[in-house]
Parts: sequence; C-alpha cells; structure tokens
Amino acid sequence: MTQSFPLRPLSAMRSRAMILPIAVLACLGLLGRVFVGAPRPQLRLSAPEKLAEAPTTMFVGKKKVKERQSQRSKERAAKYAEEEDDVEITELEWPVKIPEGETFIHVEYGTDAGEFPKPGNYEVVKLYEAMFSRFQHRVRILHNYPPALKEFSPTESWRNNSFEVIDLGSKELLFSKLDSSRSLVTGNDDFFENWMDKFAEKRGLGPLQPSSQVEAAVDSN
Repeated sequence: MTQSFPLRPLSAMRSRAMILPIAVLACLGLLGRVFVGAPRPQLRLSAPEKLAEAPTTMFVGKKKVKERQSQRSKERAAKYAEEEDDVEITELEWPVKIPEGETFIHVEYGTDAGEFPKPGNYEVVKLYEAMFSRFQHRVRILHNYPPALKEFSPTESWRNNSFEVIDLGSKELLFSKLDSSRSLVTGNDDFFENWMDKFAEKRGLGPLQPSSQVEAAVDSN
C-alpha cells in the first residue's frame, strides 16, 4: 500500500529552505559577518590608501620635532643670555678680562626693533641661538652694555637700526648693520654661516669636542 503525503505549495517549501540556513547561521554567530562584512576586493583597495597616508604622517611628525628642537634652542639661548646678564651685573669688570680659550663679543642693537630679552629682538635672539649652538660657552655675548656703548658708540648709546658686533679682545668691528645696510642674521643664511666660518677660523674655534657634543645632544633631548 502506497502512503501518500499532502502536497505543499512550492513557495512554502522555498521559504522553509531559506529560513533553516539563516537560523543556523544566526546560531553560529555568522549571520552578521556574512551580510555586514565588506567584500575582499574592497579590503585590498583600502591598503594602498593607508600606505599613501604614511609619508604625510611622517612629514608632520618631522615638522613637529623640528619645531620642538627650534623652541628648545631658543629657550637655551634665552637662558644663556640671562646668565650673561648675571655675569654683567655681578662679576664683569671693564675692560673685560677674557679667560683663555674664550671670546667675548659685544652687540649694539637698536631697541626700536624690540628689546632683548623681553619683549624680544629677533636679530639678537638669532645671534645668541646660532653662536651658542655652534660654539657653546667658548663665545660670550654682551648686548647694549653701557660701558661698551660708551667706548664704541659715537653717541655713547645704542642707535636706531644698529647691529654692531665688536670683538672685545681685539676691539675689531666684526659687522656693522649701519655701514652695510643689511642684516647679519636674516635674509640670507649662507651669509651668516660664512661670517661664522670666518669668525671661527680666525680665532681657532674648531668643532666641539666629543664630550661637549654629547652634552649638547643630551640637553637637546
């Protein structure tokens, strides 16, 4: 005897066939991955985009490092200038007694462009920063020091738009902004570098010793 089964509509069978796999996938926690996950070709395409962003990130990082180093250098130069001010007030005699192995220079500058250290004079800051970075304490700088102005300035005071650099040991005028009508430290970095090269060569100021270089590197960190 043949047993018969009632026929079911084809649509109902299809619905049941679809519901079962979906229910199984849901139980296994795979449903979200199947329907939500991005296709693999998109994942492959996103990788070059991320790689393309890397150089920009590195550039920004290097820029920030340079900015921090520049700020620290300026802070060290300002601190060095304050120490020189302390020397002027407490220890300095006139004429200056220059210790062996050191060079003293004096800078007459016009405070019409700002007074150093506050509110600030860009040319003086730049000079302190560059000289300290290259020569450390082998070169001492005085700025608008009254006894020096009285001896070297025709007006016995600072003059507008001036930037006059004098070696206090030899009394030699090393640079005059009034005579040259140009800036020593701004406008052309090569000019300033060449000036420092000649300054160092004439005074036998060679490269810093390894120990001094290590100190400078530690201080920069």
